[in-house]
Amino acid sequence: MLNTIQINNMTAIAIISAHR
Repeated sequence: MLNTIQINNMTAIAIISAHR
């Protein structure tokens, strides 16, 4: 199983970095 928390963190960082 993949850690949903890690996935959420990665997606959040990707979204934030994309906005910047």
